[in-house]
Parts: sequence; structure tokens; C-alpha cells
Amino acid sequence: LITKTLSQAKVYSDYSHHAPAVLGNLQALKKQFPDRHIITIFQPHQAQRVLAGRDDFSEALLLSDETVIYKLYTAREDFDELKKIYPQLADRQSFDELGEKFAEHVHGTYITIVNDIVTTIQRDYHAPTIIVIFSAGDLDYQVRRSIR
Repeated sequence: LITKTLSQAKVYSDYSHHAPAVLGNLQALKKQFPDRHIITIFQPHQAQRVLAGRDDFSEALLLSDETVIYKLYTAREDFDELKKIYPQLADRQSFDELGEKFAEHVHGTYITIVNDIVTTIQRDYHAPTIIVIFSAGDLDYQVRRSIR
């Protein structure tokens, strides 16, 4: 985990993009900082991974006090092709709709604009906070560049 301090919050970032890695990192943070409010910002890497591991991600992300799902990183995926493979996409029209439903499933908020995440990070917290960014895409770079 890479760390940075911002106001009262510590910001960690990690490449974790599989549910077991997210779970392990959140368990470690909860153990090390049991009294801190933990906000997880997760950019799922591939819609297919979200579809296949939805419940595992949910179990991991429930360790957070607050979860933000950033738009799915889908550089190599075609939505219409995935619809042929995954029947649960039948009533979805876009990757964003899938992201919104995934955020609902993990009791989180779905955000598609980096500045909205930066606003979330920079708000004034009343208690010490840990912010952890899990991204296998470009989110980590964008957020860290924006909060310097």
C-alpha cells in the first residue's frame, strides 16, 4: 500500500483488483486502525470480474464504513458481447448501469467523475479517517495528482 496524508486523513492506494486482495487489505487496515473511519474508493477492473465476483467483492467492501465505486475500467470489453455471456445484463444498457447496480449491491455510491472523488476525499472529517483507493486502472494516478 502506498500512503499519503491529507488533512486528518491518511490516503492509501493499492493495485488490488481481485476480491481476495481487497478483503486482505481492508482486514489489515481494520486491524491496524480499529478506531478509524475507513472509506474505500474502488475502481473495478473489467466488468466481467464484477459480474463473476460480485458477492465476493460485496463481502470485502462491507468492511468499509463507506464505499465509493468509480466507473468500471473496461478498456478491453464490449458491452454487447458481455450481454451474450451474462444473462444478468439483459436489462442493462451500459457499463455505467452495471456500475450503479454493483455500487447498490455493495452498499456504496457510484461516481463517474474524478473531481467528485477528490471532493469526497477533501471534505472535513470529524474523526480520523483512512481512505483507501483500489484501482488497477488510472484512477489512483488521477486522484493523487489532484490532491497534491
